[in-house]
Amino acid sequence: MDRSEVQLDSLYREVVMDHYRRPRGREPLARVDARAHGFNPVCGDEVHLAVALDDDRIEGVEIQGRGCAICTASGSIMAELLPGRTISEAHRAAAAFRGLMHGEGLPDGDWGDLEALEGVCRFVVRVKCAMLPWVTLEDALAAGGSEPPEATTEAPDRAGTPASARGGSGSVPSASPRATIAQNDGVEPAARFVPSDASQGAPPGPVGAAVLPGEGPEGQE
Repeated sequence: MDRSEVQLDSLYREVVMDHYRRPRGREPLARVDARAHGFNPVCGDEVHLAVALDDDRIEGVEIQGRGCAICTASGSIMAELLPGRTISEAHRAAAAFRGLMHGEGLPDGDWGDLEALEGVCRFVVRVKCAMLPWVTLEDALAAGGSEPPEATTEAPDRAGTPASARGGSGSVPSASPRATIAQNDGVEPAARFVPSDASQGAPPGPVGAAVLPGEGPEGQE
């Protein structure tokens, strides 16, 4: 690795740690149109994600939970990147990040600080940590009745699409849709929808849940 690569790697590390120490998206949303819960038992990462929508545009993203530096930074970068973008652009961002985690470069465009996580693709177990916020986002949008655009569903290295189900605000789909995600994302094929937990003061909105299956003790913190 030459000096310029060392400097770039150091810069990316600083960006990741900044998002870990000062995560974006922690402010509660005034209105929630869709939300989802994600869990990664390998690292213990847990994500509670809420999205506010204005027609087909993302108005705000709130992401709470606990996780390692990579998971927290990934969610923070997402929360900073998506507000103001359309739902289709959010799906394209998720597909672009999935490609980055598979060793592909990001396509041309404004991807915020996503590139800072490029090195994660060298560590398979850590890819699960980085992907968790994005898979949870896809489940939240699916729970809110938004399906990925056709171009995104055919993204390279992707075996299928996230769960899709339709339900109005404050309702929970009666069926239990399945999300088919690329296996090397480490995401369990089944994503179940669960009712909101009113006891914890959760705001109304369709709810999705994604679980990353464990792979044994390696990679645990």
